[in-house]
Amino acid sequence: MDETPRKEHLYGYAVRRNAATGRWEIFWKDKKLNQDFATEADAEEWIDDQMPLNR
Repeated sequence: MDETPRKEHLYGYAVRRNAATGRWEIFWKDKKLNQDFATEADAEEWIDDQMPLNR
C-alpha cells in the first residue's frame, strides 16, 4: 500500500493519506488507529478534539 510521507502532528500523532483509498488515516506511535477521514483537516480536527485543553 503506497502512502504519502508521514506528517507529524504537534501532539505526537501522525496523519497520512492512504493512496489506495484517498482517505486520511491517523497513527499513534506508528500504530494505525481505527479512524479515517475524507480530508486532512478533518483528521487534524479529530486529533485536536482528543486533547483535554482543546475541549
